[in-house]
Amino acid sequence: MKYAIINLQGKQVKVYEGETILSDLVEHEVGTSFKADSVLLVSDDEKTTVGQPHLDSVSVSLEVISHGQSPKIRVATYTAKSRHRKVHGHRQDQSTLKVVSISSK
Repeated sequence: MKYAIINLQGKQVKVYEGETILSDLVEHEVGTSFKADSVLLVSDDEKTTVGQPHLDSVSVSLEVISHGQSPKIRVATYTAKSRHRKVHGHRQDQSTLKVVSISSK
């Protein structure tokens, strides 16, 4: 099975062809495609190629499926003996991406 490790928004992500992944919010609109040119490693069944630090001859094509938010995270702070309690919530913006192809240039 062919896979690649790409650098997407400062994070390393292992992707397979046809897979759907969640990532931080991307600036592209829903339904558009873009290429991730920062490919660090490509592997198929018989051969693995590692970049120094990137592979210039390989790109990964991604399609934006949807935008949304992650589940809510609650963060509570507490100070002993002073009756201070504070609860904050946070929802990270994220995008759902589909890996269309891993191709050599």
